[in-house]
Amino acid sequence: MTDTKNIPSPYDWKTLADDMKSNGDITQNFFENAQSVHALIAQEAAHNLHYYFEYAKIFVNNEHDALDLVQHAFEKSLEKPQL
Repeated sequence: MTDTKNIPSPYDWKTLADDMKSNGDITQNFFENAQSVHALIAQEAAHNLHYYFEYAKIFVNNEHDALDLVQHAFEKSLEKPQL
């Protein structure tokens, strides 16, 4: 567990808070890295949805129904992500 009372400079709480207020280098680097992670997650989700779509086409008569099936499953997974 991180010892929050002894965080070394330049990452102490005051430095981080001041950097956030001024939109400094630490904050900008954090947001750039976070955007990269979000893009990676979105790319993985799109890649997997393609496979789910191809699999769903086996069970339904057309691509429109397969897309509806995958969309419905995706929406349900967002409602209950622990399942």
